[in-house]
This record gives sequence, structure tokens and C-alpha cells, in this order.
Amino acid sequence: MTIPTQLSLHGFIATAPELSKPDSKDARFFARIGVEHWRKEADGAFTKLEPTFHSLVMYGESAKRAYARLGLLHG
Repeated sequence: MTIPTQLSLHGFIATAPELSKPDSKDARFFARIGVEHWRKEADGAFTKLEPTFHSLVMYGESAKRAYARLGLLHG
């Protein structure tokens, strides 16, 4: 028996999302995302590290849905 899983990402939108070719099935969503990192110290405390930044790209209907939801954050 398998356990259903989904891909997820914990982070923040670092740039204004862009949608190119919005009327096409080849629509492309692009945004830079940031992911915060923490290090556990020997005494049990956590130290916040510098975030890393990554490109998030989606195509087609997924791109349109992502822009409809995330584009409002920077509008």
C-alpha cells in the first residue's frame, strides 16, 4: 500500500510573478522564490542562515492558475 504524497515548497515569493503568452496554451509563469534555512546548534538552539533563491517556472494551465493566485500578492 502506498501513501499518496504531493510536491510542496515552503518559502516566499521574492519577485513580482510574470505571465507571458497568457492567451496561449503555452503560457509561462516565472517568479523567483526564497527559501529560509536554519541550523540546529549543539545546545538545541537554532541559528537562522541566509536564504537561498530559486527560479519557479510553470507552463500551460498551471501557469495561468499560479499567476491568478500569486500575481495578486505583488499587484
